[in-house]
Amino acid sequence: MTGDELVRVNGRDIVDGGDVTSAVRAVRSGGLVTVQVMRAGQPVTIRFTAGTYGQVRAVLADLPDQAERMRRIRSGILAGN
Repeated sequence: MTGDELVRVNGRDIVDGGDVTSAVRAVRSGGLVTVQVMRAGQPVTIRFTAGTYGQVRAVLADLPDQAERMRRIRSGILAGN
């Protein structure tokens, strides 16, 4: 939650961002993760099973018979509008 102070991940003390990176890299997909935080001055332990991150990739393909509106929308997407 916003405002939580990260204290420990899988028993590893967290002092800075480097500690977070090392702790996260040590976790394998399907592994149990225990995170300890301070929330509103109270210790809270959160446990979960690590999953995997799947990056979504989209492909924009032209249709053979495009309406004018479809061409305008495509042009806007490609221009970042």
